[in-house]
Amino acid sequence: MVFKIPKMAREEYDSLIEKNYISRIAFLGPKYPYIAPFLYVFNENNIYFLSTKYGRKIDLLKNNPYVSVEIEKFSEDMSCYKFITLQGKIVPEYHLEKKKEIRNQFVNLIISKNLSNMVLEALGQNPDDPIDSLITADNTYVWKLTEVEDIVALKNSE
Repeated sequence: MVFKIPKMAREEYDSLIEKNYISRIAFLGPKYPYIAPFLYVFNENNIYFLSTKYGRKIDLLKNNPYVSVEIEKFSEDMSCYKFITLQGKIVPEYHLEKKKEIRNQFVNLIISKNLSNMVLEALGQNPDDPIDSLITADNTYVWKLTEVEDIVALKNSE
């Protein structure tokens, strides 16, 4: 008999997304997928990401904006685990006020989670700069996950 991993209800996976802040994004590469970790914020039923303005992900997104985003939570001994995979399209956020609002949410996330200033380096910023520099500096792209076509949200039976 095959045991199937239980699915999560919408409220459960929304809660998983809201409580976490690290995701993995799989991009379509020329031969192999390319997977990279990203900080994210969940705002008004949308997931937003910040990224540097350089790197492999930028070229891959230009060629194909369709991605898989994975968010997970698990205990060290794997007695408890949950994960969600969302397949959709990543698009840049162009609206200036919205970009400022999202960058401000990233600043609040970094402060509230007591993350190291070294996280700024992963976002194309100098880690010696104040966290608030994320709001005013133009070193990052703000991306939004749209057109989500498939959601797989599974958990162990608790």
